[in-house]
Amino acid sequence: MTERLFYNVPQTRDEIVESLGQVRVQGAVLWERFTEQSFFALPPDGGWSPAGNIQHLLKSTSPVTTAL
Repeated sequence: MTERLFYNVPQTRDEIVESLGQVRVQGAVLWERFTEQSFFALPPDGGWSPAGNIQHLLKSTSPVTTAL
C-alpha cells in the first residue's frame, strides 16, 4: 500500500469537522482492503501485523484518554 493520504489543514470548526469526516472515510477504505488473514499475518521482516499495530495504539493511547 503506497497510496498517500492528503488533506488540507483545517482552520475553522466546520473545516475540522469536514476533515475528520474525510479521514474517517479514508481510514475505512484502507482497513477494508485487508482480508482477515492479512490483518493478523506477521510481515516477512518480523514486524507487527496490522492487528498488532492497532493493539499497540489502543494500549498506548488509553492512559492519555483516561487522563483527559
